[in-house]
Parts: sequence; C-alpha cells; structure tokens
Amino acid sequence: MLPEVSTMVMRFIKFFYRPYLLRVKPWVIRRMGIGLGANCRVYTPLANLDNIAPRLIRIGDNCCLSRGAVILTHDFSRFGFDRPETKPVTLGNNVFVGKNAIILPGVAIGDNCVIGAGAVVTRDIAANTVCAGNPAAPICTYDEYLRKAAHP
Repeated sequence: MLPEVSTMVMRFIKFFYRPYLLRVKPWVIRRMGIGLGANCRVYTPLANLDNIAPRLIRIGDNCCLSRGAVILTHDFSRFGFDRPETKPVTLGNNVFVGKNAIILPGVAIGDNCVIGAGAVVTRDIAANTVCAGNPAAPICTYDEYLRKAAHP
C-alpha cells in the first residue's frame, strides 16, 4: 500500500510542477498597466517588473521573459527617494530575455532579439541582434544565431 501512496503523491507533484503553471497570467500584467503584446510568456515574478512606473513598460508580440528577468523604469540614484527619474522601456516583437537578465530604464530593444542570461542591458539594442554580458554587448546577428542553433 505504501508504494501506491508514494506514486500518487509523485503524480500530484508532477501535475502541479509544470512550467506553464509558473507563468504569470497576461491579464495580471495588463492590470498593472504594462503594455503586453499577444502570445507573450512571462515566467518572472511580478516583483521583478517595475512597480513604480509600470505604465512605461511596453512588451511586443511573441516575447518571453525568463525566470528572474528584471525590467526597471525608475532610477532613485540621481535625485533620492523623493522623486525618481523614470524612463520608458520598450521590447519589440519576438524578443527573448534570458534568466536573471536586467533591463535598465530608457532602453529600447528591437525586434527579433535574444538577451542572454545574466545580461545587464544599459543601452538600446538594434533589431536582429543577440546580446549578452555585463554590460550587454552584441555577439552576433539573429540569423547567425539561428544557423548556429540549427547546425551545432
């Protein structure tokens, strides 16, 4: 009888531990005031999306924010806690943001971009670019990345 119980428990755990259950629902993100395009997947907690000025975040269609990705639209370092400096952040269509990447205020990321895990994006990223590092720097074009991924 004990093996049956442990099997049932494991089935229960496997059922609830699915990646799609870790996703934040799009209506919750839109309710915060963030502009979210169609068919986006957000796996990062809401605490990692700016809550000082969420209306300044625009995310295009078919984007994916991995776990731990941070998007900031405010900066308290210049003027103190009384009045933060806020700048918009824009992600184009078909953008993938890797795990624990940080996108700082005032950044615009073009269409078809990949931001590597742990990257710190401090400047605008041109369309069709793959970037990584701290600060994020271009590595290759999106087309080269697709060719490398198709033929290892």
